Amino acid sequence: MSRIVYVGAAAQRVKTISKSLSVVPPALGATIAIKWTKIAALAPLVKYSVLTLTAVQFIIPVIFYHTAKRYIFQMKVQNQFEDDEKYEMLTLSPTLWTTRKTSFTTKEVSFPDNPEALTSFIVQNRRFLWDQQNVTEDDYDYLTRFASGIDYENLDSSISKQKEINELLNKRQKFSSRSKNRDP
Repeated sequence: MSRIVYVGAAAQRVKTISKSLSVVPPALGATIAIKWTKIAALAPLVKYSVLTLTAVQFIIPVIFYHTAKRYIFQMKVQNQFEDDEKYEMLTLSPTLWTTRKTSFTTKEVSFPDNPEALTSFIVQNRRFLWDQQNVTEDDYDYLTRFASGIDYENLDSSISKQKEINELLNKRQKFSSRSKNRDP
């Protein structure tokens, strides 16, 4: 059984922008191919200006994809509280028209070593971004329960959790060293 854990607030906006950006390069390419003889006849300064603007229009969708591929459209948990539990995330695919599915377990979630822009957490060495206000605190805690590193978006709670874990580890180590000293 699967349950939706997160839905990106800007998912529809990102999809709309990506689709509109993906249409521009082919349209420009076709226009340039049809009008090439007229463009070639223009003065060099005008010709290079037109080609430069066209090249920029080809680069913009690539830059947009490089930034938007981190944004999570939707996240589901499947078989929660069972041995075969896994999460599925939908993000933007390189075609800019479809989504890409990433499946992972909670043990694959980590936080970046240093604070990074447009990065909430890391899964399978890929950075992802979400709006944490659209996730319940219980779902967030459950997702990140095995995560390594410091959650810079929730620095206070992350540091307090790290302190609690360190205290528990210290107590365990003291207890195990005491029990070793008692046993002959």
